[in-house]
Parts: sequence; structure tokens; C-alpha cells
Amino acid sequence: MVRKEVRIGLRLFYAAAAITFILDSCKSEDLEFVEPFEFVVEDFKDPEIELQLEAPKVVEPATPSVQTSKETEQQVSQLSAVSTPAAVPASVKTSLSATSGVVTSSGIPASTINSFDKGDLSTIAATPVNKLDANVLKAGEAAAKDPVLKGLFPTLVTPGGGGRISANPLNNSDIDGQEPMQPFEEVTGPCADRVRDLFKEATAALLKFREEKEKETNDFYNPLYSAADKRLTDRKSQAAQTLTTNVAALDKLVGDMIAAADKFASNADQESKDLSFQIRSLAVIYYIYTYSLLRTSYDTSITLFDSALVKEKSDVDTAKKDNLELILAKFNETQATYEAALQKGLTDCHNQGGGN
Repeated sequence: MVRKEVRIGLRLFYAAAAITFILDSCKSEDLEFVEPFEFVVEDFKDPEIELQLEAPKVVEPATPSVQTSKETEQQVSQLSAVSTPAAVPASVKTSLSATSGVVTSSGIPASTINSFDKGDLSTIAATPVNKLDANVLKAGEAAAKDPVLKGLFPTLVTPGGGGRISANPLNNSDIDGQEPMQPFEEVTGPCADRVRDLFKEATAALLKFREEKEKETNDFYNPLYSAADKRLTDRKSQAAQTLTTNVAALDKLVGDMIAAADKFASNADQESKDLSFQIRSLAVIYYIYTYSLLRTSYDTSITLFDSALVKEKSDVDTAKKDNLELILAKFNETQATYEAALQKGLTDCHNQGGGN
């Protein structure tokens, strides 16, 4: 009986020792090899994102232009080819007679007509539109509507919509992400250390991911700003060249009118002198009115170009900001996933005896 009790006691002792050994195997020094690490690693996945890197459309302002008449050049050419009133074509005389009527009704002093010479052209061409002779401009507007003269005078052509652009540039302020949450510090031991190491590695990779994507976005969009600036410079340069070319052509045409007027003024007969006054009247009205249209077209174009620049940069701002916000949203979403994985991992470590 004693031996049987001893054997039972030994068995109980060995069983208790085995249980103690099994329990000790779950202490923190061995917990780092427990399975929960597998799901923690899976939760620290690298983020994926598809950026929408597209250059906004270039704004093409619908700028005005000045349309001149070939008939004007033809009539001036006919005047330049003759030297007596009798040789002037009837159609030209009709136009000149109508010009006299416009001059009279607009109140332009005869002194303004008689003193007009080629030397005045450069002075007028350097004068702002709002400083030009109001009476002459009034005469030009009347001539452009006159049944006889409207075919000779230019028109300002404005495309549909006028090319007007309005824009409210977006604030291109930097976008900041959230600061990472502090993991709970009360859980310690190799298991918790391993989870925290995984979290730090994933967070560092996430920050690098964000920096790389933001750089990719900025590298794509930032050059578009300088491209828009260059486009503005080119547009303004072209507009200035067009104005210079058109004014030079206007100078030539009106210069020929003045030369014809001087030629007829040198004749002794009154009809020639009257014809000379009419030609000079046409020259004054045509030059100042046409120049006002050319300058208006140029000034309007410059305004539209400036507005286009604002719109283009605003569009770049918007596109860039949209992508940066997309990156930030993915960053915050992934960071939240990492923090949840950290919390879960530390909780598992604690539950398995890895934390105090």
C-alpha cells in the first residue's frame, strides 16, 4: 500500500512539474516566436496609390482683331495714280464727299484737318486711346456706320464670348498630415519590442512613401507654372509685334493719303484744293479711328492674356492640390491601419503574458 501511494505521489509531482514547465514556456522570453506576429506583419502592408497626374488644358483666350478693307487700299491707290480732279474715279469722289459730311456733323475744326501731316502719325500712335481727339473718334464711328463709307473703315472683330476669363486662384498652402499616435507604453518585453519595431519600420516606410509621392506630384506640376509664365511672355510679345506691324501698315496707307492730298493742294484750281481737304479729312479720321481699334484690340488681348495666366495657374493649383490631398488621405488611412495593428499586437502580447 505504501509503495502504491508513493508511486501516485511521484506521478502527481511529475505532472505538476510538466504543467509548470508548460506555463513557464509562455513567459516573455519565448513569446516572440508566438503566432500572432504573423497577422501583425500582414497588417503592416505597404500602401498603394494611383495619382492623377494630368496637365490642365492650356487656356486659349479668344482675342479680338481688326479687320481692314481692301477697298480702302484700292481707292488710295487710285488717288495716288492721278493728279487732276477730272482723273479721280467717280466712286472715290463719292467717298470723299461723304467724308466731308461726316467731318461737318462731328464738329472737327478745319484747322485740325489742314494741319494734319505725316509727322503727326508717330505722336498719335503713342497716345492712349482715351486721350485721342474725341471729335475725330466720333467722326470715325459715324463713318464706320455710314452707308457710303462703312466699306472703307475697319471693324473690331470680337470672337464669341469675348474670351473673357474669370478665376479665383486656390490657396496653394502646404498640407500637413497627422502626427502618429503614441503606442501604449505599459506593455513591455520581447514580444512588445518586436511589435513596436515592426510599427516603426512600417511608419518610416510610410513617411518615405508620402515624401516620394509628394515629390513626384510637385515635380510634375511645378514646371507648369513657369511654362504658363513663358506662354504669357510669348503671347504679349506676339501681340506687340502684331500691333507694330499693323500700325506700320496704317502709317503707309495714311501716308499715301497725305501725299495725295499734298499733290492736289499744289494745283491752282479750287476743285483740287477742295479735293485735297477731303482727302486729308479722310486721312485724319481713318488714321485715328483705325489706330483706336488696333490699340483697343491690343489692350484687350493683354488683359485676356493676364487673365488666362491666372486661370492656368489656378488649374495647376487645383490639380496639384487634388493629388496632394489624395496622398494625404492614403497616408492617414494607412497610418490608422498601422496604429490599429500596433494596438492589436501589443494587446495580444499582453494577453499572452508578454506585458506587465
